[in-house]
Formats: sequence, C-alpha cells, structure tokens
Amino acid sequence: LYFDIYIPIGLGFSSTETSKYSLSNPGGSVVASGSDLTLTLGVGFKLYLNSLMGIVVDLRNYMANSQNYGEKSFRSNFVASFGLAVFLPSF
Repeated sequence: LYFDIYIPIGLGFSSTETSKYSLSNPGGSVVASGSDLTLTLGVGFKLYLNSLMGIVVDLRNYMANSQNYGEKSFRSNFVASFGLAVFLPSF
C-alpha cells in the first residue's frame, strides 16, 4: 500500500464580480468587478491502488480580500475534491 500526502500552497489572482438582482431586473446587473490577490492553502492525499491507478482527495481553501458592495472584505472559499487518477506508463 503506497500513498502520498502533500500540502499545496500558492499565490494567484482571482476575478471577482458583484451583481445586483431585483424583481424588475431578474438577470442582474454588474455593480463592480476586478482582480484580487488570492492565497491558496490545502492538504491532499493520494492512495495508489496499483501502478496505473490511484484515488485522490484534495482539500483547499482560496482566500482573498475582495471588493463587495463598496467595501473590502475577507472571503474564504473551501473546496473539497475526490477523484480517480490514471498514470501513464514510462517508456
């Protein structure tokens, strides 16, 4: 039984958009948009089933200080993913 534990850490930019919805305008209208510096922190786990396949579990938190209705506020978006990895053989 083989497994890996990893910690993804990174910086990037995320595009943000604030929309205003109302009964008279159900499609919404964009009030503000922009790009914000985003910090990514997480933990991941890879379990190798055999030499060709594995199971991947990834937990990440994307954090940004973004504009929302005229005020800067801290936003945190947590993402959990689960998947099947297929590895290509080396030649």
